[in-house]
Amino acid sequence: MVKEDSTLPELVQQCFTTFRSSGAFFYRRADGFEPLSSEHFLETIRRFALGLRALGLKRGDVVAVIAPSSPWWLMVDLAIMLAGGRSTAVFPKISKKNLLYQLKDSDSRFAYVDSPELWAFAKEGCSQLKAVILRDVAHKQKSGSITFNEVLKKGDQLSLADPQLYSHLRAQLKADDIATLIYTSGSTGDPKGVVLTHRNLCSQIGAAIQRYPLDHSKDRALSALPLAHCFERTVVYAYFCQGIPIYFADDIQKLKEYLPEVQPTVMTMVPRILEKLFAKLQEKIANSNVLIKMVGEWGCRVGFEENPHGLSKLIADSLFFKKIRAGLGGELSTVIVGGAALEQKLCRFFINAGIPVYQGYGLTETSPVLTANYPGHNVPGTVGPAFPGVQVEIRGPESEIRCKGPNIMKGYHKLAEMSAQRFDEEGWFCTGDRGRFDSQGNLIITGRLTEMFKTSTGKFVCPIMIEQGLIKHPLIDAAMVIADGKSFVSVLLFADREALQRYLTSFQNSAGCASPQDANYSIMKLLQKHIDLINEPLNEWEKIRNFRFITEEPSIESGLLTPTMKLCRDKVSEFHVDLIESMYGADTEATESLLKEEKI
Repeated sequence: MVKEDSTLPELVQQCFTTFRSSGAFFYRRADGFEPLSSEHFLETIRRFALGLRALGLKRGDVVAVIAPSSPWWLMVDLAIMLAGGRSTAVFPKISKKNLLYQLKDSDSRFAYVDSPELWAFAKEGCSQLKAVILRDVAHKQKSGSITFNEVLKKGDQLSLADPQLYSHLRAQLKADDIATLIYTSGSTGDPKGVVLTHRNLCSQIGAAIQRYPLDHSKDRALSALPLAHCFERTVVYAYFCQGIPIYFADDIQKLKEYLPEVQPTVMTMVPRILEKLFAKLQEKIANSNVLIKMVGEWGCRVGFEENPHGLSKLIADSLFFKKIRAGLGGELSTVIVGGAALEQKLCRFFINAGIPVYQGYGLTETSPVLTANYPGHNVPGTVGPAFPGVQVEIRGPESEIRCKGPNIMKGYHKLAEMSAQRFDEEGWFCTGDRGRFDSQGNLIITGRLTEMFKTSTGKFVCPIMIEQGLIKHPLIDAAMVIADGKSFVSVLLFADREALQRYLTSFQNSAGCASPQDANYSIMKLLQKHIDLINEPLNEWEKIRNFRFITEEPSIESGLLTPTMKLCRDKVSEFHVDLIESMYGADTEATESLLKEEKI
């Protein structure tokens, strides 16, 4: 049981006193996953914490962690806290602009950098820091840098000189001390540093253990999302507090390879992963022979049913669903989804296929979970009831979701006025999201307060549902609706490069396509057909009238995609301003005339 006044290092110490294991963690090497013991984990934390003190880290100093997810990420994070510092997690694929901003805004004095590639990317921003600790980098790259092993040795020397120091540092740590600064993804404006305490994070770990009890003798977790993501970080702490072995994927693109190898029973995902999995499944069905195509299409229809007939589900399971489960490792019993909205129909499909998907909701500012479905209580189309210890209410004239609890952030770093604005007069945190509760107390998200676009004709358009429909097509990796202040709705479609290449090759090899231009034309016809289907149920003012297909995928490095895989609307609009304007150029006057005639 997690106590109310626990600290993260204290939880870890308790956990590994109870659950000792030679395979507490597994990290990826060229020849497979390599185990790392709980004893090595704890001892490295102790040595590194003392090494940081020997380097001159003082209480309250900020250390930037610039590294991919791994057991070392966790060891460094916990050691920073034990040394009296505060970590700030940097997403490995963050844009250079946001990296420089975060290092400066967080007042980082030290940095831990793992891998030569990340060091090459980050060294410009690290030039003004007191010290940079390098791991898995061949040699020192500049004065002020030191290797990971050298820091451990400094810790050993300090331990010999002051044997009581480590115990003293542990005793000093309190629940309300700041543990970390987690920067928001910055989908609008500059990222903000969310200040979280040990109490904030530990309250969530305790709640997660209640909602998702795991068995250390049979459960295995695969961690594929970045630990810099508050959601993944909290869940991983909840895993090892229950003694669950954790496998770290070094590349989310290799999930297809790792899932059958690890055969996890539990993992977390963002909706985009499930959306892509389903899009690839549909593409595979479409390109199969007649018999497999018939079975696949019928199986999808069964999967989408609210309560599939017992016999239909049994046959679909034998012919179709079991193959989907096998592709995901065959053992998944818990898939926790957060970070964005997941379409109800898709959630139901995976549940009916025997892959229990539990959708939750929260924000970095709430450490992060506010509500979640869980085993024994799973209602697709909702994000579940309030998490243990959290109060959630619908308040105000716009039905805003507001909350209270030990998980609510201390505030934004160096932004006191903005922090105060996020709370109402009664102390409830304002999420900025709209919602309602169903009769069972499950929260249903109905939109963002700021994500309703108003066209120049005065009509409102909600982009989320339209975008969710668009990205179902295998060719489309991401979609962004354009409507605010415009005379009609248009959309930018970003290609899935792998799917696009397959389609182009297929078209070019067919008898009807004499040239690459013919293949491109066929692609555009396919996209228009998909848009026509999306438009069918929409009001006239919501229908997509124009689109542009962009063959270069948005990336985190370019700043067009957040580390949580969401498009940065402002940055995409700025980067593709000419492309957007081209959709409203010559046709604008005629379209406005048409809208007036239709009295929209």
